[in-house]
Amino acid sequence: MPAYARVPVLSAAAALAVVLLATAGRYGFHRDELYFRMLDPSWGYVDQPPLIPLIANAMADLVADEPWALRLPAIAAVVGSTLVVAAITRDLGGGALAQGLCAWTFAFATFPLVAGHVLGQERMHEAAPAGDGAARYLGLRPRSRPPGGGLGPGRVGERRHARRSRR
Repeated sequence: MPAYARVPVLSAAAALAVVLLATAGRYGFHRDELYFRMLDPSWGYVDQPPLIPLIANAMADLVADEPWALRLPAIAAVVGSTLVVAAITRDLGGGALAQGLCAWTFAFATFPLVAGHVLGQERMHEAAPAGDGAARYLGLRPRSRPPGGGLGPGRVGERRHARRSRR
């Protein structure tokens, strides 16, 4: 497996973070952010699970009640997604050039620039596919199985696929 290309990948993630942080406070609160600030942390609402209002209130209380402070978790999620897609590229056999190209392309595509700019339920879920894709991919790889061959999500998926292919 190729080595992780730290310099191009981390520079792409850092450049994305700088761009998002530089523009985080420009337009005031988004309507979703105002709604999250209004909600008390609870076990969830009809339209919102509990995590995003909890994060919004924590950022407002601990950091600052400003738009840039509420957007820090969204920025962190998107920057983390940049690192994950580069790790997937590495795992698929991509060298330093492929990893760097993947990281820079992902970092400055439309999705991270929009999703990292506003804290919102759908935006945090949009940042999750990179992590979800990585978890599914790593769960399906034979070398990532636990020593006892446990029943992780990948094993269950393999068994379903094996049953379908026998039919």
